[in-house]
Amino acid sequence: TTIANCNLLTNAGRWAVTAGGNICVNAGTSISAGSIEIASAGAVGRITSAQQNWNFKNYVAAFVSGLIVTNAVNGVAVDGVEAYFGDTDGIDAPDLSTATWSITNSIVAYVGIGPVGTGGSNGDCYSMHATGTVTITTSQAWWCDKAGFDHLSTAKTSMDRVLAVGALPFRMSNVGPGGSFTLTNSIGVVSTTGAQVAQGITNESDDVTMTAQFNTIYSSSAGTGIGIYNKGAAGIISTDNIVSSFATGLRRDAGTFTQNYGNIYNNTTQYNGVTPGANDVTGNPNFTNAAGYNFAPAGGSAALGTGLAIIGLPVDYNGALKPTPPNIGALNFLMRRDIDPAANDNQPAFVN
Repeated sequence: TTIANCNLLTNAGRWAVTAGGNICVNAGTSISAGSIEIASAGAVGRITSAQQNWNFKNYVAAFVSGLIVTNAVNGVAVDGVEAYFGDTDGIDAPDLSTATWSITNSIVAYVGIGPVGTGGSNGDCYSMHATGTVTITTSQAWWCDKAGFDHLSTAKTSMDRVLAVGALPFRMSNVGPGGSFTLTNSIGVVSTTGAQVAQGITNESDDVTMTAQFNTIYSSSAGTGIGIYNKGAAGIISTDNIVSSFATGLRRDAGTFTQNYGNIYNNTTQYNGVTPGANDVTGNPNFTNAAGYNFAPAGGSAALGTGLAIIGLPVDYNGALKPTPPNIGALNFLMRRDIDPAANDNQPAFVN
């Protein structure tokens, strides 16, 4: 079935979009829990539902507003979504939704920027304004105008095995009491593209402490920006993270910053307002090919076998079991080329 601008859907199902058209889908109150699959190049998905349990599979949005889900009550599952060159947020829960969100195998790129002036401004790749639970896994954010992954409101957000490249890969902003933010087994590459100052992981909340474990945070412009930064009155718990090549590795302006088992390397200032962890190391993590986004530690890396095992985090970014003791950072061995190596979908590759 073909749909065009803002048609009311009366049943769940699989839909195709008019070639080159934008869509604004109102799921309608006549549809109970179900699945909508929308496949199109050059289409915007602005899906509104007062119902529950919606699934978005293999959806592509380009040069438009991305995937925006409003008024979701219970479940929203996003799998295989690609959003490029949008003029607002790429994947967004904008309405303080109480839904349980699951986002996996998705890519958002160039939101608010665009390679030749396309796109708008003030766009996050992923922006979670919800009040429910948000789980994001095996997804990527590339060069968006604002944050790669931004967490607002009081959602309980956990991210595992994700990649973010841009000025501000991971940010927790304005999160109130009751919210949470956990980032594990993930990679943040800081570049100066975008409107934000260069910061790898940032907590701006006055109420919620962020937990960051087994992440690799790297500045592609040596001596630029801050690796992990606590700005708000709450705090950060940082364990098993590599932080490399920033102006400042770890910085605390307020609140608390609990640091241990880090590989803090080649930052102009290693620690600012942060007490070094008793088990931190400062040797070269010896990335396999940082310029090619391959942050697997090679032989002789200071990160090899110097981490702390954490219950519930048995695998690395690639899904491979961690050795005992584990490596510091997101990776054990070589990275995969793609989230789905078998896919032929022209997704950005991030290793050789």
